[in-house]
Amino acid sequence: METTTDQQKTASRHVIRHRDEVAAELLALLGEARQRVDIFSPRLDPTLFSTRAVTEALTAVATRNRLSRVRVLTEDSQQLARDNIRLVGLARRLSDSIRLQRVGEEHVGLNETIVLVDGRASLYQADQARHEYVIERGGGHGTAELVLRFNAMWDRSEPIPEIHTTGL
Repeated sequence: METTTDQQKTASRHVIRHRDEVAAELLALLGEARQRVDIFSPRLDPTLFSTRAVTEALTAVATRNRLSRVRVLTEDSQQLARDNIRLVGLARRLSDSIRLQRVGEEHVGLNETIVLVDGRASLYQADQARHEYVIERGGGHGTAELVLRFNAMWDRSEPIPEIHTTGL
């Protein structure tokens, strides 16, 4: 059994600041995902989240098994639908395992980005105005706190009707 001390030894955390490095780390994280990916951003950056490579990585996670899930939270659902066409199309095709939702009123105005992979790794940007991200792997304390925060936001979020339409 792995103890807290063992987990701390295997956890790694570092800061990345260059856009190319952020994109590469995001893809690497998504490639490590086995069952869950959670993303929060008030405005999803399409150059990061609506690329072919990210769409393929999210498809792989979403279709891996029946318990797989991808959850995306945003504040600006119009921007999501307009600028992240690949991601929206994927959510429409795989609606059982990929959900796009709008944050609840109490979370409007947050200015951070959170990406969580299987509850054990994270990519975190504290302020979208600053191009500085912290990446953590190995189930560190920072990731655990972000998982709790994301779940609380998700519990108070609502579906985006213009994206999740029902057929006949």
